[in-house]
Amino acid sequence: MFHANIHLSPALFLKKCPKTLVALFLKKCPKTLVALFLKKCPKTLVALFRYIRLFGHFFLKSATWLFGNLNVPIESHLTMVKYNLDHLTQPADQNVSGPIQDDEALFLFSIIRGNRLQRVLEIGGLNGYSAKNFLEALSFDTHGILYTCDVHPVPVLSNNHRVLVKNALDITLEELDNQPLDLIFFDCHDILQMDIYHRFVASGIIQDHTILALHDTNLHYAPYHHFGTYIHSEHGYAHQPVERHMVNAFKLLGYDVFSIRTNAAKHSPAFPVRHGLTVCQKFKVLY
Repeated sequence: MFHANIHLSPALFLKKCPKTLVALFLKKCPKTLVALFLKKCPKTLVALFRYIRLFGHFFLKSATWLFGNLNVPIESHLTMVKYNLDHLTQPADQNVSGPIQDDEALFLFSIIRGNRLQRVLEIGGLNGYSAKNFLEALSFDTHGILYTCDVHPVPVLSNNHRVLVKNALDITLEELDNQPLDLIFFDCHDILQMDIYHRFVASGIIQDHTILALHDTNLHYAPYHHFGTYIHSEHGYAHQPVERHMVNAFKLLGYDVFSIRTNAAKHSPAFPVRHGLTVCQKFKVLY
């Protein structure tokens, strides 16, 4: 341990030691790492910083030249993912009757993007609002395709949008290109949709990985309910009971089920109803 026995006034001490206390310390402790470092770099850390700056400038110039010649943007890895949601145009209260609500559309959008789904069938198209959402979600890939089946005409929105104007029970496998579906959206409020399900399972169009989505599975609550059958146990109105019964059936068939739903306390004039959305998929053991 270093002991300094100095009997000088501060002014005299600094006069006698013009190189500061650091110089005195290094003189007495030549074996420390700091002394060794400064012995090799007598111009102090400023010199080192100059070398680092010079090397960094050289590296940047070299990288710019290299990636520029390869036509690769040097900051391409910093580009953020961007989502086009301009098709979601409902008012803030989302108080619409018929089409999927924007919050629900966002959920389906994220399922398609998150799972990189490519083949979607919707049963019940109405005015095409949900189709716009599906098509935008599928736009990450050139192989994405949406089939819309409805007994009434639905506008064709893009080259990868196929509209089948017919009863969904009459859909042929050829019309679905004889390939399994990644997601099927049930939204026509007819229990015959269960017959469609069983037929598609038997033909291989619906497989264990296929996600089943059902709209209008939540309850509406007074005084904001549009219509429906009153469910005493939950003090709400089932405005579309068919899809609710289908959810129960899929659960009995071995599907895992998750629902977007609300209770009466979540609603007010600012947000009167949640139509509800349920997704189902067969569980796969994770090894």
